[in-house]
Amino acid sequence: MFTKLPSDLNDLITYFAWGMRYNDVFLRACIACEVNNWDLPEMFIRKHRMDWSLMEIESPLRIFSPQFSPESWFRMDFVYMLLDMLDFRRKDVREHGDRASWVRRIKDDWTTVHAFNLFYMKMICSDSNWKKFGLRDVLGFEYESIPGHTSHYFFY
Repeated sequence: MFTKLPSDLNDLITYFAWGMRYNDVFLRACIACEVNNWDLPEMFIRKHRMDWSLMEIESPLRIFSPQFSPESWFRMDFVYMLLDMLDFRRKDVREHGDRASWVRRIKDDWTTVHAFNLFYMKMICSDSNWKKFGLRDVLGFEYESIPGHTSHYFFY
């Protein structure tokens, strides 16, 4: 970031910009770069309002902001919903663990979303891995802004 500046000046700049010390900002930037290399689908990434003047919705992984902790970058509700729709009675689905162990791992460590993404990519190849009326219904979900509503999103 600011490699040639003294550490006190780095801290002053980042504290003025984000209210955080330089080391914390640099650590979050490194984590964001690593997470971007995971190639996660957009549906796993939570969108945050970043530009209030344009009212654009962006993720801190696309427009960096250290004010959001890495745990808040992901749509864990969507991950839990996909876990609920998988048919864990099937051997192919069960070979990576049962539903309870996935939920426990995701709850304990946010980086498990990367392992879940690899698992999801393997499971999506076959319709038989999903409960009836599961996967096909979810693939159409997207964020949509609703003017004049208190809730900023809806699914269609």
